[in-house]
This record gives sequence, C-alpha cells and structure tokens, in this order.
Amino acid sequence: MRVLILSACLLLLSFQTHAYGYVSSSKTSGYVNINIGATQFGFVDQFLDDYEITPSPSLEVLFGGRIGRSKHTWFEFSYAYNGAFKTEDSGDADGVIINTYRYQSISMGFKLTTAPHKKAAAYARLGGGRLMYELRSEIFSNTSGLLANHYHSSLTNHGYLGLGANFAIGRNARLGFEVQQKQYNLNSNALTDNTAMVTFTRYLK
Repeated sequence: MRVLILSACLLLLSFQTHAYGYVSSSKTSGYVNINIGATQFGFVDQFLDDYEITPSPSLEVLFGGRIGRSKHTWFEFSYAYNGAFKTEDSGDADGVIINTYRYQSISMGFKLTTAPHKKAAAYARLGGGRLMYELRSEIFSNTSGLLANHYHSSLTNHGYLGLGANFAIGRNARLGFEVQQKQYNLNSNALTDNTAMVTFTRYLK
C-alpha cells in the first residue's frame, strides 16, 4: 500500500506537465463520484492476524463543488460503506460463534486537482467526518440452531487522505484509480484502513 501511495504522489507531480487537450468546460461547477474498491481493515491487521481474512468490498458516493473560481480546489461531501468480513470460532456445546464486522461513514473535505477539464488529471483528497463501526455476534448450536444474537455499534471521528488519477472517457465523464487511507480510534486503539478504488466521475454542467 505504501508503494501505491508513493506512485500516486509521483503521478500528482507529473500529470500537470503531461495532461493534454481540453475535454470539459472550465466553468464546470460540480461533479458526482461513484467509487468501488476493496478495504484492508486496520482492525484485522492488529487483532485478527490469526484469521485468513481477505479485503472487504467498499462503495463510496460523493458530491463535489468548486470553491470560488479556482479550477484546482473543490469541496466534497461523501458517504462510504465498507462491506462485512467475518470470523468463526468454536463455541460451547459443539457450536460456533460468528462475528461480523462492517462500518459506514460520512465525510466532508477538499480536493486539490491539477487540471479537471483536461484529458488527464491527478488529485489529492483530504478531510474527515463521523464513522459508525458495527459488530454482530451470533452463537449457533449444531443441534438447536441460533442461540444468541448480539449487536454493538461505536461512533468515532475519522480523517482520510486519498491520492489518485483519472482520464476522460467523454466530454464530462472520467474513469480513474485512487488509493486512500482512513484513520480513526476504536476503543482507544488507533487504526488505519487502506482502500484501493476504481472511480467514475461525472461533471455537472
């Protein structure tokens, strides 16, 4: 993941000179984003390393708007959902305990981009918001099925940083790639989640 972030930094520095051709109006006032990818939970790395857990699917929906007349600075509002991952352990009475983890968040922040109305652009995103972490524990018996079902959620603040690049696929649409880190505290533990996403952007007229 560090290699991906370093690569995105290099893209951010070089795209200003390599971007070419105008495809959308410099008067564009806003955009919507749909980002689909996978997240490696910091909670897994720190506390669940005895389990074989693959990265979880993630979805982010975002609206952005221009700040003043600058074509390089934008504000953003977003909602993100990180899909569930599960652990399974042996319980009493020859049963199992299944824990399901997931979270969702809302954020606001800023986007700094090289040239949003050209054919290629690189960008950095940063901001923060609120995050709700959810845990559901289910205890099953091999003979009588579900014995207990417990649900717990935690609210916490988070900050994020994303680096990416995108390319025009039409006058007002873009397809790209982004790597993102999200940092937050959960039960006094500092956690960092890493996400890689394919991004689709639609500029509004």
